[in-house]
Amino acid sequence: MNKKTLESILNDLAISVGSYLNHIAIGGGYAPLIYKNYLFEGKQAPDPAATLDVDFLIPRKIVSSNDEGNLSQRLLSNGYEVFYKSTSKPPVISYLKNIANLDIEVEFLTSDKARDKKSVVEVYGVNAQTLGFLEMSLEKIVAFKLLNGKKINVVRPEAWVFHKLITFPLRPKKSDKAYKDLYGSWYVASELSVVSQKCLKDLKLLMSQHASWAKKAKKNIEEFLNKASPEDWAKLEAQDPNGRLTRIKFESFSEKINHES
Repeated sequence: MNKKTLESILNDLAISVGSYLNHIAIGGGYAPLIYKNYLFEGKQAPDPAATLDVDFLIPRKIVSSNDEGNLSQRLLSNGYEVFYKSTSKPPVISYLKNIANLDIEVEFLTSDKARDKKSVVEVYGVNAQTLGFLEMSLEKIVAFKLLNGKKINVVRPEAWVFHKLITFPLRPKKSDKAYKDLYGSWYVASELSVVSQKCLKDLKLLMSQHASWAKKAKKNIEEFLNKASPEDWAKLEAQDPNGRLTRIKFESFSEKINHES
């Protein structure tokens, strides 16, 4: 995805969510696109694998919002359509809109750190899926500017990588999402020059602050390396559209993670 297209999508999202933009952050597959196009100042970095799904991270409680109407109403009034993805109560919902000739799907995620332990909760009018360990990502955010000056929050690279390494084994067995998570972690920590260098340095500090989570992340990587079949390595390498990810490079990345904290 080129920066012009990404800019159009992000600007539409910024307009659509209004002042809620101050309280939410982009995570998921869009984060590496943002790191490459807005946090990285060089021109030699390869593009990450493109994605059309936007994950907005939203806290359970927002201090205040000056917007009229809730977040769902704002999206609907700006041309998004509701798509029901489950029959649960409340259901998993995404919001769809064609932007820059691409069908963009927006979902909301929030922390599962609550007594109710529901898999989906309503937050300011939108149904947000609850995920484990997400509170760290909501706390570790950084703002970037669009060309028109609008500011949007994105999960910090080290928190994004850390969360992926903690949770990738929880992905459905038959999907490729676990491999996408591993590829994305390698890409962010390896392919963006100074951004990657800072990511690894900040990850070391973050892991030292969350020792039990760090232990889990390291164990997850170790088990993958020990159990990965030739088919697993082929699937992992296939996630990289640039063909730069190899087993040797991923093992080198894993070694760096194991030396963090």
